[in-house]
Amino acid sequence: MSSLVNFNHLSFQRKVNDALTAVERTLELERSPRLAEEVDHTYGAKYELVDMTTNAAIIAFMTCLEKLGLNGLILGSIVGGAGNKPLTLRFDVSTTPTFMKEVK
Repeated sequence: MSSLVNFNHLSFQRKVNDALTAVERTLELERSPRLAEEVDHTYGAKYELVDMTTNAAIIAFMTCLEKLGLNGLILGSIVGGAGNKPLTLRFDVSTTPTFMKEVK
């Protein structure tokens, strides 16, 4: 494991279990969400799960971009301009601190 990556598996598992408990409370149905590794499933079900979670991630990412002002029309023109070439979006942020007042 890289020294730059500080990943605590037990902490992550605890957070996932807490999230699953919150989802169960929210659904208030007979369904009981569980981790995929704990459920018997067909071979194709893995790919359906990956497809659903990938789509959810894309939707969340697009929502973030829309909040930053990159709507579907602008994104469409960027993608159209790239043609079949690979496209990378890079964001650059800079700030300049301004002195407001001195507090004693």
